Amino acid sequence: MHVLPWNATTLAFLFAGKCWVSLEDVLTGARFTYSVKQKVRMGYAPDPKKPGTQVYTVVERFPFWFVSLQVGAIGEATPRYLGVIEPATGFRTTAKTASNALATAENINMFGDVLRDLSAGLDRANQVRIWHCGRCGHCARALSVPSSIATGFGPDCAEKLGIEMTDTKPTLIEKIAALDEPTNPPKET
Repeated sequence: MHVLPWNATTLAFLFAGKCWVSLEDVLTGARFTYSVKQKVRMGYAPDPKKPGTQVYTVVERFPFWFVSLQVGAIGEATPRYLGVIEPATGFRTTAKTASNALATAENINMFGDVLRDLSAGLDRANQVRIWHCGRCGHCARALSVPSSIATGFGPDCAEKLGIEMTDTKPTLIEKIAALDEPTNPPKET
């Protein structure tokens, strides 16, 4: 996991299509993991990698997202529906939210407040940490490249979405520190 900054790239991460994100309240330690999936239409389209063939893929994206609460490990448990995001109303619960016994004012409000404040350009990093879960926000593939982990997007998806990758090259101070020999910790007696 990696802490994301409170900025426009993190907001784009939430709306990228297949986002997994954990929000952590700094004071209480309360942490909730959410799935934010864009409504899409699947169908066949020309395969860019194999001209003359078709591939089953996303053919249309809608400005509508489903927000679910993840209880347990990603992939091991089904996310539980919390609400939807629409451009006109932002995040809101629906009648279906009431059927989720795990939906609480705390986990609903935490997500709604973070989304509202990110959209308004507010920085609440001192109150809530935003963690991405090691998966690309657009395609949900596992991330392994440091700049991808820092940004929350794989290089292909970042390019497709116009997201600038975070520079993760070591600073001059880190390079100088790397020249020092490692020291052994003092032995306890």
